[in-house]
Amino acid sequence: MGTILGLDCELFFNSATYAAPTFAACDAVRDANYEIQTALVDASRRGSGGWGQDETTLRRATLNATFVKDKDDVTFMAIQTKFRANESMEIVAYDGGDAAGSDGLDAMWKVETWNETQDLEGVVIIEATFKTAPDPDLTPTFITGQLPAAR
Repeated sequence: MGTILGLDCELFFNSATYAAPTFAACDAVRDANYEIQTALVDASRRGSGGWGQDETTLRRATLNATFVKDKDDVTFMAIQTKFRANESMEIVAYDGGDAAGSDGLDAMWKVETWNETQDLEGVVIIEATFKTAPDPDLTPTFITGQLPAAR
């Protein structure tokens, strides 16, 4: 795959169920990034040779996306609808299209912040922050290759 360009990356939204997903790319995305943080606990002991030692515990993920508000983009409108209803949604942040060499993070997300900017001389921009949400079927998972058609 080589060097990856940001313009080749995609956010895919599942508009169906976990068992029989229907993924669609959100063309209204301008920029996106996800960040994973791992909490640490002190695992130091007397036998550590005088060194403090840490062990990792829970990981937390944040997905930040900038959208150009587009009421003709069905996928963007579905994401906005889920946000307004305070419902979780499955989104895959991929480093390419739905292809064999792509990988990314698949998770259920809920919107933490949704900021709409209406500049006089510009398009309407949405800055959204998503946090991982509990789901009985899907825990955050790194996936590689094509998006699942069935589970």
